[in-house]
Amino acid sequence: METSVYFENIRKTIANLLSDAQFSIVVAVAWFTDKSLYKILVQKALNGVHIKVMVVNDLINNGIHGIGFSELESVGGKVYKISANLMHHKFCIIDGNTVLTGSYNWTNKANLSNHENITVTKNDLKLAGRFLEEFHRVITIHVFKMTRLPENWQWIRVNVKDDKCGFKNMDGNVVIPHIYDDCWMIDEGIFWVHLGDLRGVVSYLNAIPCDCVYLANVDWDDGLVEYAFFYTDDMLLVQRENKKYGFLNLLGEEIIPCIFDHATDFSNGKATIKINGKDGNIDKHGSIEWQ
Repeated sequence: METSVYFENIRKTIANLLSDAQFSIVVAVAWFTDKSLYKILVQKALNGVHIKVMVVNDLINNGIHGIGFSELESVGGKVYKISANLMHHKFCIIDGNTVLTGSYNWTNKANLSNHENITVTKNDLKLAGRFLEEFHRVITIHVFKMTRLPENWQWIRVNVKDDKCGFKNMDGNVVIPHIYDDCWMIDEGIFWVHLGDLRGVVSYLNAIPCDCVYLANVDWDDGLVEYAFFYTDDMLLVQRENKKYGFLNLLGEEIIPCIFDHATDFSNGKATIKINGKDGNIDKHGSIEWQ
């Protein structure tokens, strides 16, 4: 673990760290109007790095001096704007093990005229995990608007033992046993897993054995899920045992009913569906534009 504190050349320090990112960048800053840092995020997204940004939904971020974020979203980045309970965080997690935090908003004013600071801690998985937990706690409540947060939700990381994959929490305790033949991260805290011929998803919101995986033949209260297909745009495309398609959130709650004869995963807020021979596009609220 290595910790450094900066009071000068903060934007340059942030830019260098972002440029070195290999896998993921998660940003939570109240205000983000610095176009130079934004351009780095866009380029990183183009290079395949997972990008998530959370900002306040206000006139500073949305006005004439704002960035807009549409270019970042068009290349696969995710942007979450928080309206309720002022989101006043200023932190960034890079590659799941480096944390930047301090007083510094990512704005031109902070760069040119303010007295600011950031602390950078490298190679601290536990600290990074705590900040990732907080990022996803906020968006889960205020963006996904899930009806509940499980009492036992916790951040998880893959752990391999005897060629089997399991999951540990930030305290190093095994919370999901080593039973999976393979797994890989599809988003921060969200993993595809293989168990024999079965495929499914493990998420940080369901990190307990036997109740955490969207696999074939998992018995939920409202029926069986035959297969979990894709997780995109924070929605899980599933096909139930009646062969009908729909969409769930990470708690297993049915957001869009499983009534469709065919469906594709979400892209840019829309998915294509087919029902009774009619084709259309559906948004996350269930509104359909028929073709």
